[in-house]
Amino acid sequence: MTVVIRSQRAYPRIKLNWPVEYRIQVEGAQWIHEGAKMEDYSLSGACILAMSELQPGMTITVSIKPPSGEQIELRGEIVRIDESVDVGKMFKAVGVRWALEVFNQLISDSPVPLKDIYGSITP
Repeated sequence: MTVVIRSQRAYPRIKLNWPVEYRIQVEGAQWIHEGAKMEDYSLSGACILAMSELQPGMTITVSIKPPSGEQIELRGEIVRIDESVDVGKMFKAVGVRWALEVFNQLISDSPVPLKDIYGSITP
């Protein structure tokens, strides 16, 4: 007997271990700017491991420097926080959904380095 599990995701996640930096504006002029690790990536979002106190609904800008490309910045919204990923409770898994204009840029013909992970993509 064969069991087939279909993913409900429109775009598959790619497991990564890339260092990233992110910025979030909080309470007026204060900023959180921190190094983190991107754990996985898809055309619709990503999961990063971060240490700061972040909340769903915050707007986040993630700077990524792929090993074989130029640095790019992607903007999105934090949609979930999972504090159970680290036994020491130091890191949190932060689920990010890319903003619509970022998503459109990623699936267009513009030269975005991460697009190469998926090969030829058509909207």
